Amino acid sequence: MNNNEAESILRANFSISYNEYLLLIHIGENIRVSQVFLADGTKLTTGAISKILKSLAGRKMVQIKESNISGRTHVVCLTNAGKKLAAEATKLLENSFISFYENFESKTKIKEFDEQLTNIINKLIEYRTSKN
Repeated sequence: MNNNEAESILRANFSISYNEYLLLIHIGENIRVSQVFLADGTKLTTGAISKILKSLAGRKMVQIKESNISGRTHVVCLTNAGKKLAAEATKLLENSFISFYENFESKTKIKEFDEQLTNIINKLIEYRTSKN
């Protein structure tokens, strides 16, 4: 399964994009995060982050507040609805991934899967390294 397939699943079942899902996950992994932190962790621009967050806030998935440290900085946290959607979307993607994996019929698909898995692992390593 690739990002486009995940996007299709998320849009069909939850009316969210893959990038919206990624932000929900990143926000959920932290108590409160800034837009800059999200941009660094997802490799999206701060402008794209701002647009996505406004959409998620309008749907009551996230809450955006001014930082106690600086009035120019905003922190973001998940609402209960955002936590629920992130959990349900993650479960559905996991099940879809398992189903995708279990239905392999050719070595070509296994090679493609291996390349995609390697790509995901490398992105996770890059993300974790950039946080340190």
